[in-house]
Formats: sequence, structure tokens, C-alpha cells
Amino acid sequence: MEGPGVALVAFTDIVSVFKRPAFWAIIIFVFLVTLGLSTLMGIVQGIITPLQDSFSSLRKHTKLLTVSICAFMFLSSLVFVGPSGSYYVNLLDDYWASVPLFCVLIMENIAIVWIYGARRFLADIIIIFGRPIPPIYRWLWCYASPFVLVVLFLSTLIHLYLNPISYIAWNSSISNEVDQSYPSWMKILLIVLIVVTILPIPAYFLYTLYTVYFSASKTHSRTTVTFEPEAKGDILGSRPRLHSRQGLKKMSKIDKKLGGNLPAM
Repeated sequence: MEGPGVALVAFTDIVSVFKRPAFWAIIIFVFLVTLGLSTLMGIVQGIITPLQDSFSSLRKHTKLLTVSICAFMFLSSLVFVGPSGSYYVNLLDDYWASVPLFCVLIMENIAIVWIYGARRFLADIIIIFGRPIPPIYRWLWCYASPFVLVVLFLSTLIHLYLNPISYIAWNSSISNEVDQSYPSWMKILLIVLIVVTILPIPAYFLYTLYTVYFSASKTHSRTTVTFEPEAKGDILGSRPRLHSRQGLKKMSKIDKKLGGNLPAM
């Protein structure tokens, strides 16, 4: 048994054999409610913060924005409590969540390690923790993590390709569960959801690229943006990277404050 059945069926059966089952049932379901609320807080905050960072005018209306997002999420989730709601939940849980998740993780790894730079990221962590970080993390970020993520992503795609998109339904004529395929429109909806989930990342990247390069050339920004090779011995070797001269000066100051203990890259 998996999914909602674990909480709503398995836990209920287990609690029923305890002494004073009503008390333990209340404890279990209060625990589930608090667990759901704590998870929802993180999700909502993960939506509010990027919106307020992108649109500064929303910072003055945090309460209204929070209520609007919660109301939208509530109305959107009503489809999952209908007669066919469990089938929609299984479709999203089994086939939709994994592909965008791995795509986001791979792009996040590339953005932080190979574009922002593992050296800068490691220096930021040293500043936050106030102590040196083992250089092994740099190699894990640069090589181990991307390799593992790509392998998992490819294995997920192979699994989805070899196994048909299906669900388990109850057949009253034979009084047994049968494996049935989702209709074609559900498969199209699944593909649309995957594309819509991943598309904002490259779209915003292209928008930012356009804003930085084309707008900066017209407005003569003070910050000089250049392509320069990494320092000798860095992870990326002579690979060109995008950075500002102000960022290089900041890194030099950080290195001096740490007494030259910044990990050699």
C-alpha cells in the first residue's frame, strides 16, 4: 500500500488495535494536519519570495499576495477531492513529479557550479559558516552530482517509455482490480504540465540575458560585464565565465579576511 492509503487506511488499522484507539487516532490525524501545514508553509513561501524579488511592488502587499496564492491553490486542489480525484493524484505523483524535478535539479547544478562558479559558491558557504569547508564538496558538486542526476533522469525516462501510463481501477463485473491505460487527453495534459513546469527556467534565463546584454549597451551601465577566463587551477580551467569586476574585487577582500585560506581551485 502506498500514497494516501498509508495514512488513511494503514494507520487507521494499526491504531484500531491499540488501547484507547480514539485517543491515538486523534494524535495521528493531528500529526498529519500539522505535517501538511508545515509542508504548505514552505511551498507558499517558495512562491511568494521569487514573486516579490521579481516584482518589488508586491512587497507592500504580502498579506494580500499570501491570501491570493492560498485561495488559488485551494481552488485548484478541489479537482483532487472529486470522485476521480485519486486517479489525478496518482497520475501526477507517478508520472509528472519526477521528470520536472530532475530537470530543475540538473539546471540548478549547472547554474550554481558551472555558471556562478563552484569557487564562489564555496567561498559564500565559508562566509556563512565561518569555517573552512572540505574541498571534496567542490568535486562532488562539479562531477558526482551531475553524473548521478543525469543517470537518474535517463532511468526515469526509460522507465516511462517502457511502462505504459496506466492506473489501477476496480472492475465490478469481475470484482477485482484491473490495470487500465489513461485516455489520450490525459497523456496530452501530462505532457503540457511537464513543459509548463520546466519552461519558466529557460524562458527567464533568456529574458535576463536579453536584459543584461541588450539593455546594458543602451543605458551604459556602470558595472562592466566581461567574459574572462578562470584563474589558473580553477575547476573550469580556461573556460570563459560571466562575472563583473566588482565581484572579483569582493572575492579578493574575502580571501584577505580569511588570511588567504580560501580553498585553492
